[in-house]
Formats: sequence, C-alpha cells, structure tokens
Amino acid sequence: MQNNASIKRNLGEKIKALAEQGLSYRKIQKKLGCSKGSIAYHLGKGQKKKALARQAAYKATLQMESVKAA
Repeated sequence: MQNNASIKRNLGEKIKALAEQGLSYRKIQKKLGCSKGSIAYHLGKGQKKKALARQAAYKATLQMESVKAA
C-alpha cells in the first residue's frame, strides 16, 4: 500500500511512465530509488486489491487480539 512519502513523490505515476517507455524493473528501481516490490505494486494486476485485503485481515486480527486481552 502506498505510504505518504510515495504519494508525495507521485511514485506510482512515475513508475507507470517509465514502464511505458520500456524500462525494466531494475532500471526503474535505480532511477527512482524505490524497491522492486513498490514497482510490482503499481504495475501488477490486482496488487493493490491484494494489499488492501492483507491490511484489512491484519487489522481484524489486531482487533480480535485486543478484545481477547480485555
């Protein structure tokens, strides 16, 4: 999931533009100073949906743990 720093840097749009120019993940990584995971997140099909699902599951787990502890 995008964090505030990548949103401010407009990282997703930059990654998409470089990929459209034919740059590889490694070249995009070197040019922008981001991880391959960030690149895959922005370019991969369904990656954003998967990240949101993981985050929701994690939050649900935390809520269940806090209820059990109470």
